[in-house]
Amino acid sequence: MNDRSKTCIKAILLLFFLLTLQPLYGYFNLNSFITNEIVNYFSSSIGSKVEVESVETSILRGRIEMKSLRISNPSDYYSSNACILGTIIVDIDLLSIFNSEITINDIIIQDFDINYENSSKGTNIQQINKHISEYALSPEISKRECKYIVKHLTIEDVSITLPPGITKNAIKIPPLNVEYSDIGEAKYGSQILEFIVAKLFKNIKDVMAENKVASCKITLPEPAYTEATM
Repeated sequence: MNDRSKTCIKAILLLFFLLTLQPLYGYFNLNSFITNEIVNYFSSSIGSKVEVESVETSILRGRIEMKSLRISNPSDYYSSNACILGTIIVDIDLLSIFNSEITINDIIIQDFDINYENSSKGTNIQQINKHISEYALSPEISKRECKYIVKHLTIEDVSITLPPGITKNAIKIPPLNVEYSDIGEAKYGSQILEFIVAKLFKNIKDVMAENKVASCKITLPEPAYTEATM
């Protein structure tokens, strides 16, 4: 993501109003613009190829809905994808886009499938989180990203597949639902993303313990930002 992308959401709103004289043209070009920004941002911050099947926007409601966001595995891993997020719904406080921090009232992620794999480099989730950490700690982050306040995040139906080698046989952990409130207080997007990854895997490990998956060894990603700083 280049420097101008830091203000992309503000530009999106202004672009929408400019294009209301040509609604159909504006709608499709706005969705295309947002899709490109999402793909570029996540590919850069995660360090793996990211694809999105579709993006639908409702600017008047401050809502963005993404379908089938796929995060490719880093090199040296078996599966083509590390994660597949079925649906992502983001509700933005429209008035906040003119402030120094953008407020996101709600993020809902549905059908979050994770392929957890190991290699000589460590696990794929460790590799992804390591890249996010490096991206989040970059001194150039203020030129690339907006700051956000995320009030509420819900992740529904998180499932994780563990291949042989991590467990005796390949297994799939029963789906779990998690909710987080007040995630990040005027933090950059990649800092919040890194923290969410660590929190989510802590929840996953707890569920595995409850389900007595004793033979499984899950390495928890560690965020560069502690809970106290969030």
